[in-house]
Order: sequence, then C-alpha cells, then structure tokens
Amino acid sequence: MLSNLDSEILRFVSSIDNASNFDECFEILTQKAEELGFDGVLYTYTPTFFTDEAVDFQPIMRVSENYGLDYLQYYQQNNFVEYDHMVLAARNGEDRIVDWFHEAVTIPLAGKSLEVLETARKFGIRNGLTFPTLLSDQAFAGASFICRKDDEFFQKVCLPKAQLIRVLGEIFHYKVIAEKHYQEVFIVPFLKKLSSTKLQVLKYLAKGENIKSIACRLNNTEKYTQNLVGEIRKDFGNVPRDRLFYLAGVLDIESFATD
Repeated sequence: MLSNLDSEILRFVSSIDNASNFDECFEILTQKAEELGFDGVLYTYTPTFFTDEAVDFQPIMRVSENYGLDYLQYYQQNNFVEYDHMVLAARNGEDRIVDWFHEAVTIPLAGKSLEVLETARKFGIRNGLTFPTLLSDQAFAGASFICRKDDEFFQKVCLPKAQLIRVLGEIFHYKVIAEKHYQEVFIVPFLKKLSSTKLQVLKYLAKGENIKSIACRLNNTEKYTQNLVGEIRKDFGNVPRDRLFYLAGVLDIESFATD
C-alpha cells in the first residue's frame, strides 16, 4: 500500500508528464512548492561550455513570480555568483541540500559570501534551500526554494519538507532535460551570440554533412571551413568534436540559420 508521501510524489510525476512545455512544468513545480509552504522557486542550468573560455553568457534561469526578480537582478549585477557559497559547493561537487542561513552560522561565512545572504534578507528572503540537480562534465544545474515567512515557520513547515522538495526538484529536472524540445530552452539563447556563418556551419553539421560538403555549400575553402569549426568549438568552451556534433544535432538550428 502506498504511503501518503509516495502518493504525493506519484501525483506530481503524473502532472509533470502531462505538461506540454517547459513553462508548464515549472509552474507545476512552483505550485507544489507553495503547497508545501515555500514562497518562490529558482531553477538554474549552466552548460559547462558557457563558463571559462566560452563567450560571455548568463546561466539559463527560470524564476517564479514570488522569488523576487529585483533580488535576482541585483544578484546578477553585483556578480554574486562568484561569492555564493551554494554555487561554490555545487561546483566543488557537493551533492547536498544547503540551508542558506544555517550554514552562514555553522561554516561560518564572512566577507562577500556573507553579503550575498545579507542582501537576500534585505529583499525579504528570510530562508532558503538549494541543491544541485545535475553535476557533470557537460553542465551543472540546481534549484532553490525560498521562504519569506518568519524563521519559526521555516523551521516547522519548510525544513521538514527538504527531502521531499529535493525529490520533486529532481523529477522536474529530469523531465525537462530528457526531451529534445526542452533542451532547446537551455541552449538556444547561446545561438543568438553566434555569427550567421557559424550558424550555417552548425546547421549542416546537424544534418551530418562533412567539411568538404559544407565548404562547397558556403562557397568557402575546406581550410577556412575547418577553421570555423575550430572557432565554434572554442565558442562552446573547447568541447570535443563529437560533443559539438551532438549539440548541433539536438538544437533547432533551422530557426536561426537561413540560407
């Protein structure tokens, strides 16, 4: 016989499966989080080729209305991601739930790392939980759930639901990352930063054409076309050729590249 918890998870899975797009999935996650006592949700996805040597690019984010776009904007403008202890924990491979303000005391945090949390409270975020949903060579992703109510409410209502909210967050993640048309949500914004010529090259790579064929189509030399492929690899953070071909295959290049 299923427990109440198991039934709740199965209902959530059913709802997510019936969703037709990314935004519907995120709305379902947000509604469930609010039912459990949380006030806002942030989901972040960062392909590793968007970091270090890749072109300047902000992580893909989805944020619920009550999370606080004003805080998120301030966070980005002040480059808090470089000092956020929750982000650093994920980048260090720590696969755990981070209780924001509990760790501020137990670690303890200081300097810019502490400023990140103090600023959150100035924007009305009293508590929060963050955990990674993906840690891999290709990308890292995570979800944050905030509480704007008092500390006692967070301790009594939200914190006991930490493991459940993590399960729901991971279910959401694996739903949206598993399907091609959802993956485009994360990757397509990057395409807007590529030149039209590079988009053309990617389009033909996605169709399985070789360098010689692509060079002929674009009226370029094979050497020049090969150099373009090398530049695209660098744009994607020096990904291997096979990884670039895979990415080209899952992206909707046609909607961006025109003959």
